[in-house]
Amino acid sequence: MFKSILVATDGSATAEKALDIGLKLAREQDAALLVLTSTTPVDNIYGGGFGPIDSASITARVEEAYAEQAGNILAAAASKADAKGIDAELLHLPNRHPAQAIIETAETRKVDLIVMGSHGRRGLERLLLGSQASEVLTQARVPVLIAK
Repeated sequence: MFKSILVATDGSATAEKALDIGLKLAREQDAALLVLTSTTPVDNIYGGGFGPIDSASITARVEEAYAEQAGNILAAAASKADAKGIDAELLHLPNRHPAQAIIETAETRKVDLIVMGSHGRRGLERLLLGSQASEVLTQARVPVLIAK
């Protein structure tokens, strides 16, 4: 049924549940598995009353930290996949909001299924923080399986 599965992860507990589901489905369906993580863009930083601050070095350090964190997340996913005998492709997309990265990758890679976690935010928290899962659900052109 599924030939290609994209699992989105941010290293959280719900993302780990999504990865477990994606690994199980990849094995059962003999599907290719793509594990994706993204890191949000680092906004430029400007000083208060003293004028603009050259934020290039600060931005570079934050982006390095993001890349290191993404590498750790993907390494953990690869280890889990290896333990189950599944060959997973790993992908880090820097400077992308998660929903944008997931939707773009699903379209360009022509995956059959997206598996991701949801933090289950409700009410004001969801309104203020948004919901990546909700955005993917409304914009994806393929089925989306949400782990909670």
